[in-house]
Amino acid sequence: MSSSPRPTSQAAPLALTVLILLAAWALRVHALGAKSLWYDELRQVEIALHPLDEFAPLIIAQAARPLDYVITHFMLLFAGPADGPAGRAEFWLRFPAALWGVLSVAVFVPLARRWLSRRAAWAAVAMLAAAPLAVQYSQELRPYSFYLLCALLSFYCLDCALGLGRRPQRAPVRSWLGFAALSAAGMLTHFFYIFLLFAQAVFVGGLFVAEWLAARRRPARQPKVGWRGLAAFAAGVAAGIGALFVDFPPLHAALYARDFLGALFTAPVTGGITVDTGATLQIHDAINADFLFRGLLPFFGGGEGPALVLFGGLVLIGLAVFARRDLARLAQGALWLLLAPALVIVYLEYRAEFFALRYILFMLPIYLMLAAAGLAAVAGGVGRLWRAVRFAPSWEFRPGPALFGAGLVLLVFFQLGRVQIYYHLPKDDWRRVGQFLTANTRPGDTLGAPDVQAFIRFYAPHQAATIVDANDLGPHQEALADGERFWFVVSDYTLLPVQETQQWAESQPGVTIQLDPLIRVVFIHPGLTTTQTLDEASHFVIPPSTNP
Repeated sequence: MSSSPRPTSQAAPLALTVLILLAAWALRVHALGAKSLWYDELRQVEIALHPLDEFAPLIIAQAARPLDYVITHFMLLFAGPADGPAGRAEFWLRFPAALWGVLSVAVFVPLARRWLSRRAAWAAVAMLAAAPLAVQYSQELRPYSFYLLCALLSFYCLDCALGLGRRPQRAPVRSWLGFAALSAAGMLTHFFYIFLLFAQAVFVGGLFVAEWLAARRRPARQPKVGWRGLAAFAAGVAAGIGALFVDFPPLHAALYARDFLGALFTAPVTGGITVDTGATLQIHDAINADFLFRGLLPFFGGGEGPALVLFGGLVLIGLAVFARRDLARLAQGALWLLLAPALVIVYLEYRAEFFALRYILFMLPIYLMLAAAGLAAVAGGVGRLWRAVRFAPSWEFRPGPALFGAGLVLLVFFQLGRVQIYYHLPKDDWRRVGQFLTANTRPGDTLGAPDVQAFIRFYAPHQAATIVDANDLGPHQEALADGERFWFVVSDYTLLPVQETQQWAESQPGVTIQLDPLIRVVFIHPGLTTTQTLDEASHFVIPPSTNP
C-alpha cells in the first residue's frame, strides 16, 4: 500500500517539466520568422551558401567557427527562396537556434537538480525558460544558442564524471567521453568557449590539489578527481584544443594566444570597449560599475531598477548559501560566473573590440541557479521564523512556500517584460529592401550595394538590375555612366570600409528612399531633371515594413 502514491509523485515532476518546456518552446517559436534576417545573420547565410570545401578562408575572415555555418548550409535546403512566402526562409533558418534553446532548458533540469534543492531547481529552470537573453538568441541565426547548450551539457557531464552533488557517481567513462565531445563541439562553435574550458580546468585542478592535500591527512578518503579523473579531464580539454585547429591555422592561433596573454598582462588601465546589449543601451566606456550595473547584469535578469536589485540580491544570497553548504560548489560557481566572462571582457577591452552579451551567454545558467538558491534560502528563513513566532499553531498557513512562489512569479514577470521588449525591437529590414528592388528594377538597370551584395542576391534573387560586384568607387562610377538607371543601397552598418563609395552615391542628384532606419536606396536616372526623377519615383511600389 505504501507504493500507491508513487505514480503521482513521479508524474508531477514530469508534468512540470513538460509544462515548462512547452512554455519555453512557445516563447522561442513565437513570430520566429516574422522579422527579416539582420546583418550578422545574412553574413552567416552568405558563407553557408558556398560549398563546404570553400568554408575555411571565409570563416577565418569572419573570425568565426564552422559548426553552426555547416548547420545553416544544410538548413538552406529546407528554407526555400527568400522571396517566397513571407517568413518561411527566416523561420527554417532560425529553427535550429530555437531547438537548441529548448534543449538547453531540458538539459538544465538534471543539472539544476544536482546543484540545488528540488524547489530551487524548478525555479532556476523556469527562469531559464523565460530568460530574455536565452529567448533572444534562440531566435537568431547565429551560433549562440548552441553555444549555451554546449556549456550546459559540458557542466552536466563534468558533474556526473566527478560525482559532485548529492547523487552518486555513475558511468564516469561515458560522462568523460561526453565532456570530450562537448569540448570539441564548443570549440567548433565559438572561440570564446576556450575561456569556459579554462575556468573548468582551474576548478578541476584546484579540486585535485585540495583532495591530494586532504588525502595526506586522511589517506582512506576517496577522491572525486584522482589521477585518472585528472587524465580524463585533460583528454577532454585536449579534444577541445584539437577542434580549435579545424579551419583555423596554427599561425592564427598563435596570434590570438599572443593577444590573449597581452590582455592578461598588459591590459590598459583606461581602455575602452563598445557595448551592445542588444536591447536599449549602447555605451563606450571603461570597464567600471556603470558597465556592470547598466550594460551587463540587467540583461541577465529582468532589467534595471527593482528587477536588478532583486536578482542581484538573490544571487549574493545564493553565493552565501553555497559558501555555507558546499565550498566546492562555491568555487565552481564563482569560476563559471566570474572568471570565464572576465577573461572574455579583458581580452576584448585589450583589443578595443566590440563586446556583446552573447559572448558570455554561458554565464546565464549559473546566474539563475544562484538567484534560485537565494530565493529558496529567503523563503526557508521566513518559514522558520514563522514557525518560531506564530501565535496560532493550529493555523496551517505556510509563508515559506507562499513567499517562494510569489517571488518566482515576480522574477519571471520581470523577465517576460524584457522578452516583450525584445519581440518589439526592429531588425534590419533587408526583406523589405529585397521586395522593393524586385518590384521596381528593370532590365538595363545597374545596382550598387557595397559590402551587402550577397544580401540583395538572397532577398531579391529575381530583381532585374545588374549588381556591381565591387566595393570601391571606380566600378560604381562606371556603372552609373554606362547603365540606363542606377540604384544604390546604403547600409549604415557595414563590415568593410565603404564610406567613400556611399558618400559619392548620396551626393549624386537622385531620390533617396528610406526603407529602414539603417538602410536606404538611392535612385539615380541620368538625363532626367530633379522634378522628372521625383515624378518617376512617386510611382515606385513601396512594400510595407516587416518590422513590428
